[in-house]
Amino acid sequence: MKLLSLLIISISFLALATPEELFNTRGDNRENALESFSQYEDLYKKENDLKKSLDIKVKALNSLFYYATTAGNEQDEKKYMNQCHQMSLETILKYNKSKDINNREMSEKKSYAQLQYLFGTCLARFSEIDHYTTVLKNWKRIKNAMTIIINLGQEKVYYYGAHRTLGIANLKMPRPFGSRTKAARYISKAYQGTYSDTYSQSSYSFNTIVYSNLLYTEGKIAEACAELKKLTNLSRNDINELNLSLVPEFILNQKDAKDLFIERKCE
Repeated sequence: MKLLSLLIISISFLALATPEELFNTRGDNRENALESFSQYEDLYKKENDLKKSLDIKVKALNSLFYYATTAGNEQDEKKYMNQCHQMSLETILKYNKSKDINNREMSEKKSYAQLQYLFGTCLARFSEIDHYTTVLKNWKRIKNAMTIIINLGQEKVYYYGAHRTLGIANLKMPRPFGSRTKAARYISKAYQGTYSDTYSQSSYSFNTIVYSNLLYTEGKIAEACAELKKLTNLSRNDINELNLSLVPEFILNQKDAKDLFIERKCE
């Protein structure tokens, strides 16, 4: 009886909640993110104003991106990352036909930059799961998307997401495609740009993990482990104060950090 009551409450919530409310409860149930995506897509199809539709599409793809990253298996993650980068590209091409982005107001540039980030990051992750040759084939498109973000003066979107993505790519790819020097520059920029003096780490947990990975590849094992430890030591209250909007992501990244801590035999 209790299980039935909980099921009824859950169904009622999905039926009545707004897409924003659904996204905000993604950490409680990842299916809320998918429902959020679906509702935002319905709103997008009904919106005639181009700027408003751009904002709605970004929100829809944020929901889809979270659903993809929490898939739990690479087959499903690849499927949703593929959907994410294709939908992002379709919207970018549609928007490009309307007017030169450089003549748009700053808020519109931000939404456009967010779309470019979602396109490039989803394409990068899809390619990585597919095959390393797919990454090399799509590298120019990924790099171009991130360069557009930086050139628009929107490097801060997604917590220096363009720098983070370029850094990860340069760290992982073999020469001549990748460069450790460039990786260090990009990743350090993302980490330092989001650094919290209060908690001595990034306000975006994935930046901390990426920075730890950089230190580890540079042979700075103790420093790399220290970054992971700082992240895993955060309490729920700490996370709420550091970045309330990304509590689910922080919790997931804390688990990843703990796994890396053990894998690297940190002390």
